[in-house]
This record gives sequence, structure tokens and C-alpha cells, in this order.
Amino acid sequence: MTVDRYLLKEMGRPFLVGWFLLTAIFGAYITAGLLQDAAAAGLAPTSMWALVALRCMIAAEVIVPTSMFFAVVFAFERMNRDRELVALFAGGWSRARLLLPVVGIGFIMVLVVAVLTLQARPWAYRTSDQVEDRAARLDVSAMQAGRFYALGSDLVVTASSIDQGGGFLEDVLARQQRVLGDRLIRAEQARLAPPQADGSQLVEFFRGQVVTLSADGGDVRHSFERLGVRWRESAAEEQALLDRRARPTTALRHGQVPRETAEYQWRLTLPFITFGMTLIAGVIGTIAPGRVTALRMLSAIGAYVLVFNVAAAARNGLEQGNLAALPGIFWLPLLPLAIVLGIMIWLRRHT
Repeated sequence: MTVDRYLLKEMGRPFLVGWFLLTAIFGAYITAGLLQDAAAAGLAPTSMWALVALRCMIAAEVIVPTSMFFAVVFAFERMNRDRELVALFAGGWSRARLLLPVVGIGFIMVLVVAVLTLQARPWAYRTSDQVEDRAARLDVSAMQAGRFYALGSDLVVTASSIDQGGGFLEDVLARQQRVLGDRLIRAEQARLAPPQADGSQLVEFFRGQVVTLSADGGDVRHSFERLGVRWRESAAEEQALLDRRARPTTALRHGQVPRETAEYQWRLTLPFITFGMTLIAGVIGTIAPGRVTALRMLSAIGAYVLVFNVAAAARNGLEQGNLAALPGIFWLPLLPLAIVLGIMIWLRRHT
């Protein structure tokens, strides 16, 4: 109907504006943090902007529900200010009928937030980790003479000088830890090959000597023209570094650690919490039609703070093992619905 389309348009415009503004503010904050971070200061511009975009995607699971919540509140506030709600109620529209478009918006939000929390956010975390890992890998142009650099967990190198133009380390000393005996490598030059697709990287030493140390003192020494040492993080280390927030949702389904259980249940419950919060905004927005009052906005903010503070406390309790895995936090979507029911009962008794 015409009124439904009108209501959807009135809610859609502030939602898009709010989404853009909140994302812009968050992106500016993230950019400032990256620029101030000494480790991130050496990021290439493309890597830095990729990190900003990925972190904005991570934050979207909170920004999108927040934008829609206040968009619904603002839409009804404008209609109250212009006395449009009074005209609709006088024309025979009931509160339940007026909230039908809000229910439709709520179902759309369930789908959008489900995609964000179940797929987009874990993917953004994984991709962000990969971008940071590539940026953190040593490059000859970022190295300084006389300093020691760890390549992986078992190789340390230093150079007396660095040929920035040619990309070579000059007068190189390295120590490699091995099960068969540590090796000391002394070479005239060395260079770092580009990382491979599997994350491994090759260090090539030219014209030098290698000494294999032995516990019984029988060290072995030999010369070489070229010696290659490939290094990478072990699969176990990579798995340990993989944050639970970056793991696919299906991988968390049978998590044995409380933090994994809390992450899994949060991803499943947030879309339905968003639905309930959208209904709260609509119900509060239709209270006292025609009256311009700050109480509606204060009530909406209070409900928002209450629900998400309770949700944060319950999630922390589950992460710390203070709550049982069942029901865990699966009851959280009932909280905003209970608030909606309470408001509707209050309205029925006082109108």
C-alpha cells in the first residue's frame, strides 16, 4: 500500500545516512590508529586501505542494527512532529497495522545481519590476518644494518650493510636451529625471495661458509656458492594464531572451549536480537502520537543500552565458563520481545 511504501522510505533514508556516517566515523578512527601504530606505519597504502575496509566490514554487524534501530525511531519522531501519526490513527489505522512495515524491515535485518555475522565477519577477520601477515613479512627495504631479524621460529639473520638498490644483504651472519644440529652461516651476500602462495619464503645465501654445530664438539664446516633456506610458520602455529572470530561458523559448531561456544552462539542469536530491537524502536515510536517529547528518544536509548549490555554480560559469562553451554545465550532474542510485550500491555492499559 501507499502508506507502507511511505513508511519504508521514511525508515530507509535515515538508515542509509546513519550507516554511512557511522562507518565513516569508525573508518576514520581505524585509519588514525593504523597511522599511529609504528608497526602499521610501514604498510603500503593499498594494504592500509584494505585493512580499513575489512575492519569496517567487521564492525558492520553492530553498525547495521544500530543504524536501523535509530532510523525507525527517527522516522516515527518526524511523523509525530508533523502529526502524520495522528492522521493515520484517526483514519482507522491500528498500531499493529502501522507496525507491519517495521516487522517486514525486521525480517530483512535478520537476513542481512545473518550474512554479516555468519559469513562476512569471519571472512573479514581471516583476510585481515592475511594482509597483516604479508605486511609483517620482512623486506630488504625495511631492514637496517646491524640489527637481528627473526625469520620464522628457527632462523635469525643480520647484515653489516644493505644494498637497497640491488635488494641484497651484505656480509651476512645467520643462525638456524635444527634437530640435527644448529647451523651458523656466514655469507658475502643474501637476499629474500618473494613469499610463496603457501606462505613459505626462501632466503638465499651466496659465497660463504656454513658450520653445523655438534654437541660432542665435532663441528662440520664447508663452503658454498649458493645456499637456500626455506622457512614458514608451522601448521600448528598457524592454527594457534587463527582467532576464533576468524574461524568459519561450521568449525565452531562443536567447539569444546567456552570462548568458541560463546562466539558460535553469538553469531546465531545476533540476527534475532536485531529483529527484536527493530520492533522495540517501532513500538516506542508510536507511543503518544502527535506529541513531541524527548521521553520516546530516551526510552529508545535506554532499551538499546539495556539489551546490548545484558547481551554483552551474558556473552562474557559464557566465555568465562560461568554459564552452561545450554541454554547458553540462546535466550537473548527473547529479551527485546519481552520488552515489546511489556510496552504493548502498558499501552493497552493506559489508552
